[in-house]
Amino acid sequence: MKSFNCFFNHLSFIGIVILSYSLASSLAHASKTLSVVLEGYESFSTGKLYGTAIGLDGGLYLAPQTKEIAKMPEEQITDIAIKKNPIQVFAATAGKPATIYRFDDTLSAPEKYASFQQPIISRMIITSEKIYAATAPNGGIYEVEKNKAYLLWKPKENVIWDFCVASDKKIYAAVGIPGRIYQLDPSTNYKETLFFESDEPHITKLICDSKRFLVAGGGGKGIVYEIQKNGKAYALFDSSLEEISQIISDGNGNLYVSSLSRDPGSASQLPKKGQAINVTVENFSIDSTVLIQTTEVYSINSDNAVELVFRASNEGVTSLSLSSKNQLLVATAGSEKEPGHVYLVNLTGNYNIEVLGQTESLQITAMAQADSSLYYLGTSHIGRV
Repeated sequence: MKSFNCFFNHLSFIGIVILSYSLASSLAHASKTLSVVLEGYESFSTGKLYGTAIGLDGGLYLAPQTKEIAKMPEEQITDIAIKKNPIQVFAATAGKPATIYRFDDTLSAPEKYASFQQPIISRMIITSEKIYAATAPNGGIYEVEKNKAYLLWKPKENVIWDFCVASDKKIYAAVGIPGRIYQLDPSTNYKETLFFESDEPHITKLICDSKRFLVAGGGGKGIVYEIQKNGKAYALFDSSLEEISQIISDGNGNLYVSSLSRDPGSASQLPKKGQAINVTVENFSIDSTVLIQTTEVYSINSDNAVELVFRASNEGVTSLSLSSKNQLLVATAGSEKEPGHVYLVNLTGNYNIEVLGQTESLQITAMAQADSSLYYLGTSHIGRV
């Protein structure tokens, strides 16, 4: 590695936090970075700075503006989704029961929007027309309205890890065990069709993509798959780490994929084939008692060339978001050794890295982009959110 730019800012994230900043900050130029390896927060700075960013050149800079907007009665937020014009924030929580809350500028406190029998909302998606949510364990995919939830589909598998809604309004659902993807067609009352079956115990991540159709990530072998509309599938990338934790697309065939590995001496979140699956509120998200060894983020361009853009130890990537300025936000969940952080990776040229924030809680579990400079974050394991 030759050189890179990084800035640290310590920000307190308790509840949901608005993160707002200018993505145009570039305070120095560095030569081409071949790889970036972070061994934890101490790679950047020691001590705590509030409202201030510090560069490697010793200069002090204005930090991102943050604002806490809500605290939830539950300890975990599992997902955040944004409804625009005007902006409404929906936060999914894990609890007994799992609950979706809604809030906007007109509300003085979060409004309970819908609740479910299951303790976990594993995924929530807002389209231009509808709100969908997946629950676990032994849950299903629901269409959600205020104080109402209509069951669309219930799989025989124990966990729905992720799902996406295609342009033709068909739903594709990723499950485990085993690692499969089902197609659900609204024209047939969401009757299921097995669309893809992997050799992995779980399909942990799934996106619908305008160029590649479906892109999925496995939990067990850490393989990234492209599945075409005719059902033909092939492996795009075989990670050296066992679990794909996030996939995003720029809409032009370029992907950003995160993976992680855990301490083999501790219990894994994901059971193997032949093991009983036991998903609870406590172990659904990245468990703070499970030491994360390594996390990585790769770019996969439209020609399927793969490049490492970020690597860190003792924390795991939970959320990725791509800005309009060719910059990648990376949110992490920490462990007993390290809290979660928000990083900014500049994707042009030399992969400069900025540390935008460190959380008081161990985990940043969700991130949603409202516009080019406004992000909503959800955190867990501080007795809040």
